[in-house]
This record gives sequence, C-alpha cells and structure tokens, in this order.
Amino acid sequence: MNSGSKIANCKIKEELEQVVIQLDGFPAIVFQFPDQQAPTLQTYDFAMWAILPIALRLGLTVRFHQPMSKKGLDSANNIAKVWQRWLPNFFSDVKLEASTTDPHKDLSAKALTFFSGGIDSTYSAHKIYNEHGRDSDSLTIHGMDYKFDDDSRFESLKEQTQTFRESIFGQSHFVKTNLYNVYSLIGCNPKGSHVTHIFAMFSCGSLFETYATYRIAADYRLDQQLEVHPWGSNTATNRLMRSGNGQLVTLDDDITRAEKANYLANSGLDLSSLSICVDHNIRPHNCGVCSKCIRTKAMFYATTGNIPTIFLDRDLSQNWHDSIHLKRKNERVFLSDIIETAIANGCYESFPGMKEAHLKLRAEQVKAARNPMYGTKPKQLFKELLPLRWRITFKRFQVRRGLADTL
Repeated sequence: MNSGSKIANCKIKEELEQVVIQLDGFPAIVFQFPDQQAPTLQTYDFAMWAILPIALRLGLTVRFHQPMSKKGLDSANNIAKVWQRWLPNFFSDVKLEASTTDPHKDLSAKALTFFSGGIDSTYSAHKIYNEHGRDSDSLTIHGMDYKFDDDSRFESLKEQTQTFRESIFGQSHFVKTNLYNVYSLIGCNPKGSHVTHIFAMFSCGSLFETYATYRIAADYRLDQQLEVHPWGSNTATNRLMRSGNGQLVTLDDDITRAEKANYLANSGLDLSSLSICVDHNIRPHNCGVCSKCIRTKAMFYATTGNIPTIFLDRDLSQNWHDSIHLKRKNERVFLSDIIETAIANGCYESFPGMKEAHLKLRAEQVKAARNPMYGTKPKQLFKELLPLRWRITFKRFQVRRGLADTL
C-alpha cells in the first residue's frame, strides 16, 4: 500500500489530571494520572508512539498539531518501516508528520523503569537495585494487564507491590489509559502474536520527559525472541525507540524466565509482591490454577524443587501441562524452558508428568513447523479480515449490550 493514501489529523488536549489524544475518526485516547497532576509537556512524542500501531494497521499519514522532538519523530518513522517490513501483509506504509523542537528540560539523575509486579520486571528491578542502588523511579500502567475500568483490583495491585516499590524505587508513577481498548477495536495485533504492548508502554513513559533512560525487562532471552517473533517488546526494535530526551533500554535479555524465577526464589526477597495470575477475578493474587499460574509453578518447581506460598492452590498435578496452550508459540518456548531447566537440575525423571509434557511439546513443534497458520483461531482471522467500520459497529453493539468494556 502506498504511504499517505489516508490522512488523519491528531490533536492533543491537556487537562489537570489527564491528557487526551483525538485522532480523526477514532475514539478519544485518554491518559489519566490518579495520584499526581498530568506532567507539563514541551514535546508530544508520547502521542506518536500511541498512534503508530493504528497508523501501521490502516496505512495512515498522521499529521500532529503539537510539536514533536526530532529524535522522537525520526525514531517513530524508523520503527514504522521495520514493522512494515516484518509484517507486510498486516502493516502498511505510514508517515508521521509534525513540527519539531528540541526539549530543554533538566534531566533526572534517575531512570524510569516499567514495573508490572510480574517475574520479569521484579527480577530486573531487584537485580539492578542490588548492583546500583535506588537509581530509578517506576511506572505502572493501568489499562494493560488490568482492564481500564477495573479500578479496585488495580488498587489492590498497588497495595500488594507497595513495600517492594518503596524499597527499590524512588518515586512511583501510575498512568491509566484506554489505549489497549482502541488497539483492540482496530485489530492492531497480528494472529498469534502481541505487538502493541511496547507502544502503549513507551507512550506512557514518554509522558515523563525528564528521564534519559527508560528501562524495560525482557520478556524472553534473545534466542527465544527469534522463536516468538513477531513480538512487540524485543531487543532489536526496543533499542531504536527514543523520545526527545530518552532512550528505551532492554534489561536482562541474556537469561530465561526460569532463571529469573530461580534467582528470585533464592534471593531472600518476600515473593508476596509477585502478581502472575491471568484470572481477572483473582488478580493481583495468584489463583494457582490458571494456565500462567500453573506454568509458573512448574517453573519454580523445576528450578528449586519447591512451589512458593504465593499461590492459593500450590498443587502440581500429573497432568499440569494440559493447561498450557501449546498451539501458541510463546507457550511452547516457556515449556521448553521448564523442560530444559528440569533436565539441568536433575529433576526431569521425578517431575510429575514431565515426560508426557515433553512428548506433547515435540508433537506441537512439528505441527507448527509444517503449518505457518497453525494455532490461528477463526476469531483472530475474523478480526483481521473484517473492515474497520464493521468492527467499530460490532464493538459499539457489544458495549451497548454490556458484552464488552467501554472505550
């Protein structure tokens, strides 16, 4: 598709406790600051990073009416080219246009670290604290793992992680955004992968312009990133992402999540701050029976021979691997990590159900290698093929009937 076939204007409205992006023809994207006033901005790079997946999906030229930094604008246009090359059948050529200016704010001596309370971010934050002391503030985003309207459970997450954050970080920032809802409406994530999370995170981080370094924990070891590609947060594109003053830095892409779990289990750290569960009715507590909890229990067991008390259900049954969705390539990577860890630690033979899990993994790996569409659900294909105006109409119908979250 030719760049510039569709033109959309983008304006930003600043208020005391929120910032709003209005892109022609789309729902308003809000960024709210429940515990502080909205930052005062000199440049508006955050809006470019928020809008970029939408522009890529729809092949837009976006004209911003507020100034951007030259570094940020160049970075966003470069990242757009990378993703269009990687996924030419899903993303289209785009162009971001804006007047540019150089920010002149005094920079903080601290970094800004994205923190969710999971294993990756907890490991990286604790490790770098042990090495460099309290040299970072934190940013936790409401509207990603926790739905935009789920205030009570997000408040529980803040309480659960408060002691850890206060001991590791300087200041804790929180941003609430409906950006994920808009991405979902448009269908910005390709089948079997997740791309948009890095754009949502760096957009929220770029609202805080005084940091020279934005730190994000790697989701996977570098070789594993190749296995799960395309995946939004990856070392290759993360290192190209810049705002006016700041650079995104990926931490700890040299170890696996099982190795991180082992470190945390033996660190003496109170693990009660960890929030792993994907059950929206239980989190930030850990149910112990959802797919992610069971996978994480197996990970801890493979590394230490024990399951920590952070799970409401600590059992690990013979058929634990049945809950792992092996049609998903990222789940195959995590199961491979568990199996290799169990072998390395000499507990493969005694691990409940491990041999069966290993056989299932091999079978799924062969199927996936033969069929590039393996694991694709009809719903995913429907979202990708359905024209945008029909998706919006269907989403609004769901909202009216109470079947979906509000935007």
